[in-house]
Amino acid sequence: MITPATLFSFFPVLFIGGWVLITFVIARFGWSSLAGRYKAAPGSFTGTRLSYISAKINFTNYNNCLNLQYNNEGILLQPIIIFRLFHPPLFIPWNEIMDVKDKTIFFSKWKKMFIGSATVCTITLSRSVFERFEKEYLLHSFSK
Repeated sequence: MITPATLFSFFPVLFIGGWVLITFVIARFGWSSLAGRYKAAPGSFTGTRLSYISAKINFTNYNNCLNLQYNNEGILLQPIIIFRLFHPPLFIPWNEIMDVKDKTIFFSKWKKMFIGSATVCTITLSRSVFERFEKEYLLHSFSK
């Protein structure tokens, strides 16, 4: 007979297994398309850091769980530590951002970036986040 104590003892295993499965599925819908081409070495990037930002990568929303760094070479995206399983850091050089379009979602202003010459992925950021590194992007976008 299964007792409540027995079920409670399985909770950590079920919770961890569920967490691994969920992070794997989330990564497959957006992050993995970028990781194949733009995977960065951990700790190899220094630049201005923006923490706990929200972004949409393809069809997956990452709400207040991404860290973004930027410098004169490009941008680095990395989830906060509890979401890093199956989400390696990504480095996207400025010259790989092919286009940026304005987007409005429920009265909020966003910027949609098209990544890669054959559009590997799209990344949508709030306009306020994009404006933080827009000057750096514009500096390099005209040298394509």
